[in-house]
Amino acid sequence: MKKTCFLFAAMLLFTGSVCGQSVNLDLSPVKTQLRTFIPDAMGVICLVALVGWTAFNLIKNWDNRQEIMTTFLWSLIGILMAYGIVYVAMNALL
Repeated sequence: MKKTCFLFAAMLLFTGSVCGQSVNLDLSPVKTQLRTFIPDAMGVICLVALVGWTAFNLIKNWDNRQEIMTTFLWSLIGILMAYGIVYVAMNALL
């Protein structure tokens, strides 16, 4: 039983090393797409949520529109700062 297990492990390692030398795994296009996709997706999702929240609150509470729009602008500035931080971090990590 032990011999069969060791033989299987040796064959698996041998095939992995042979296939690893013959196959070129270039992940640079994936890294390039991830550098921009993750910050863009985060920015779009946050912006859509913010616009939806603002529209809902403006419809419901028109009397407090100045406070709602002020909150919208501060939130927009926060989203832009978070987008920049995530964009710089993704470029630094990848």
